[in-house]
Amino acid sequence: MRSAKAKHQVMSYLFDSVIVYAFFLLLFASPIINMVRGISNNDNLLVLYSTIFMVVFGAIFMLFIIFYFVIMPLRTNGQTIGRMFFKIKVVRIDNQKLDATTLFIREIFGRYLINLLTLGLNAIVMLIVVCISEDRRGFHDVLASTKIVDIY
Repeated sequence: MRSAKAKHQVMSYLFDSVIVYAFFLLLFASPIINMVRGISNNDNLLVLYSTIFMVVFGAIFMLFIIFYFVIMPLRTNGQTIGRMFFKIKVVRIDNQKLDATTLFIREIFGRYLINLLTLGLNAIVMLIVVCISEDRRGFHDVLASTKIVDIY
């Protein structure tokens, strides 16, 4: 199978990022506003409630990330909504069927955890590597032995 065009990979990543971060804002906008309000008004109870909500919503957000990037591609042949739109999918290099472990390593560890630890620098580097490398594979693809391919 032919590797997907770099522009399709980048655009699907951005498309999926908009969906994920819209969900993030939906969850966290109110607690963040309430926390700022509580801090500025010296309302410790409001700060405490906001903190509790952020912890709970953080767990919900992590479950959403796992659903969107691991469970959904298992059910949709390696695709997220962004990949569906750009007609690409994730496949294993060895042509075996995708499994949850492979997707978890690729998405959660190889992409989001490393991105969090590098304060977003990994996302920028990954996009550059995908655009300039011959095989169009990012660190997360190498780590999980996957690649993105076109669908016909």
